[in-house]
Amino acid sequence: MVKILLSAVLALIVFLMGGIATVQWLAWRDTYPWAVVVAAFWLGGLVMTWLVMELGHRVLKIIGAVGDEPEPEPKGEDEDEDDDLPPARGRPSAGAKPGKPVAPALSMPGQKR
Repeated sequence: MVKILLSAVLALIVFLMGGIATVQWLAWRDTYPWAVVVAAFWLGGLVMTWLVMELGHRVLKIIGAVGDEPEPEPKGEDEDEDDDLPPARGRPSAGAKPGKPVAPALSMPGQKR
Protein backbone atom coordinates (compact mmCIF):
# COMPACT_ATOMS: atom_id res chain seq x y z
CA MET A 1 0.00 0.00 0.00
CA VAL A 2 2.85 2.34 0.81
CA LYS A 3 4.42 1.50 -2.55
CA ILE A 4 1.25 2.66 -4.31
CA LEU A 5 1.25 5.98 -2.47
CA LEU A 6 4.98 6.49 -3.07
CA SER A 7 4.59 5.74 -6.77
CA ALA A 8 1.72 8.25 -6.93
CA VAL A 9 3.93 10.91 -5.34
CA LEU A 10 6.75 10.04 -7.76
CA ALA A 11 4.35 10.32 -10.70
CA LEU A 12 3.20 13.69 -9.37
CA ILE A 13 6.80 14.94 -9.21
CA VAL A 14 7.61 13.67 -12.71
CA PHE A 15 4.39 15.23 -14.01
CA LEU A 16 5.34 18.59 -12.48
CA MET A 17 8.89 18.43 -13.83
CA GLY A 18 7.60 17.62 -17.32
CA GLY A 19 5.26 20.59 -17.17
CA ILE A 20 8.03 22.95 -16.10
CA ALA A 21 10.34 21.67 -18.82
CA THR A 22 7.64 22.06 -21.47
CA VAL A 23 6.84 25.62 -20.41
CA GLN A 24 10.53 26.57 -20.37
CA TRP A 25 11.06 25.06 -23.82
CA LEU A 26 8.09 26.97 -25.25
CA ALA A 27 9.22 30.21 -23.61
CA TRP A 28 12.72 29.67 -25.02
CA ARG A 29 11.25 29.38 -28.54
CA ASP A 30 9.40 32.71 -28.08
CA THR A 31 5.96 31.11 -28.27
CA TYR A 32 4.64 32.81 -25.16
CA PRO A 33 0.88 32.32 -25.79
CA TRP A 34 1.44 28.58 -26.18
CA ALA A 35 3.50 28.60 -23.01
CA VAL A 36 0.59 30.08 -21.09
CA VAL A 37 -1.82 27.48 -22.46
CA VAL A 38 0.52 24.59 -21.69
CA ALA A 39 1.27 25.98 -18.22
CA ALA A 40 -2.45 26.09 -17.48
CA PHE A 41 -2.80 22.53 -18.79
CA TRP A 42 0.03 21.23 -16.60
CA LEU A 43 -1.23 23.13 -13.56
CA GLY A 44 -4.70 21.66 -14.08
CA GLY A 45 -3.17 18.20 -14.44
CA LEU A 46 -1.17 18.73 -11.26
CA VAL A 47 -4.29 19.71 -9.32
CA MET A 48 -6.23 16.74 -10.71
CA THR A 49 -3.40 14.35 -9.83
CA TRP A 50 -3.28 15.71 -6.28
CA LEU A 51 -7.07 15.45 -6.01
CA VAL A 52 -7.12 11.82 -7.17
CA MET A 53 -4.26 10.96 -4.80
CA GLU A 54 -6.02 12.64 -1.86
CA LEU A 55 -9.34 10.93 -2.61
CA GLY A 56 -7.57 7.58 -2.93
CA HIS A 57 -5.86 8.10 0.42
CA ARG A 58 -9.18 8.91 2.08
CA VAL A 59 -10.80 5.81 0.58
CA LEU A 60 -7.90 3.70 1.84
CA LYS A 61 -8.34 5.23 5.31
CA ILE A 62 -12.07 4.45 5.27
CA ILE A 63 -11.54 0.79 4.37
CA GLY A 64 -8.75 0.55 6.95
CA ALA A 65 -5.85 -0.20 4.61
CA VAL A 66 -3.83 2.75 5.92
CA GLY A 67 -4.17 4.82 9.02
CA ASP A 68 -2.54 6.44 11.97
CA GLU A 69 -0.58 4.14 14.20
CA PRO A 70 -1.31 4.47 17.90
CA GLU A 71 1.23 6.53 19.80
CA PRO A 72 3.27 4.69 22.42
CA GLU A 73 2.35 5.50 25.99
CA PRO A 74 4.87 7.81 27.65
CA LYS A 75 6.87 6.37 30.52
CA GLY A 76 6.26 7.77 33.94
CA GLU A 77 9.05 9.55 35.76
CA ASP A 78 9.15 6.94 38.52
CA GLU A 79 9.78 4.10 36.08
CA ASP A 80 13.38 3.10 35.52
CA GLU A 81 14.92 1.97 32.25
CA ASP A 82 16.73 -0.82 34.12
CA ASP A 83 13.42 -2.60 34.67
CA ASP A 84 13.32 -3.50 30.98
CA LEU A 85 16.68 -5.31 31.09
CA PRO A 86 16.70 -9.09 31.45
CA PRO A 87 18.11 -10.50 34.70
CA ALA A 88 21.88 -11.05 34.75
CA ARG A 89 23.08 -14.61 34.28
CA GLY A 90 25.82 -16.33 36.24
CA ARG A 91 27.81 -14.72 38.98
CA PRO A 92 29.47 -11.33 38.69
CA SER A 93 33.18 -11.08 37.99
CA ALA A 94 35.56 -10.99 40.94
CA GLY A 95 36.46 -7.31 40.78
CA ALA A 96 33.11 -5.95 39.70
CA LYS A 97 31.92 -3.84 42.60
CA PRO A 98 29.48 -1.02 42.05
CA GLY A 99 31.22 2.30 41.62
CA LYS A 100 34.77 0.92 41.38
CA PRO A 101 36.66 0.36 38.14
CA VAL A 102 38.10 -3.05 37.37
CA ALA A 103 41.86 -3.14 36.78
CA PRO A 104 43.06 -4.98 33.67
CA ALA A 105 44.82 -8.31 34.12
CA LEU A 106 48.62 -8.07 34.17
CA SER A 107 49.14 -11.32 32.35
CA MET A 108 46.70 -12.97 30.03
CA PRO A 109 46.31 -16.76 29.98
CA GLY A 110 48.54 -18.36 27.35
CA GLN A 111 50.71 -15.27 27.04
CA LYS A 112 54.51 -15.64 27.08
CA ARG A 113 56.31 -13.89 29.90
